Amino acid sequence: EANEYLARELMIVKVSAAANRRSEIMTIADITGAKVMDITLTTMTLELCDTYAHLCRFEEVIAPYGIIEMVRTGTIAIEKGSDTFNASK
Repeated sequence: EANEYLARELMIVKVSAAANRRSEIMTIADITGAKVMDITLTTMTLELCDTYAHLCRFEEVIAPYGIIEMVRTGTIAIEKGSDTFNASK
């Protein structure tokens, strides 16, 4: 099908994570497919690779815990099927 793409974006986010809130953050990570990259006594760093819309929803859900740092790659995409991307299309 023409103009159908697979698109993804990577987000790495560091949130405040006091001991009494870590299980809640882990549950959110499990539900959303985020991976825990790092954990300290006061923070957790999570990685999530998904669509732009899913990352925006994840950010809304995780924001109340206190975002300390966040980086995003921007969207990358590739055409579905056997066709290849051609900028002149």
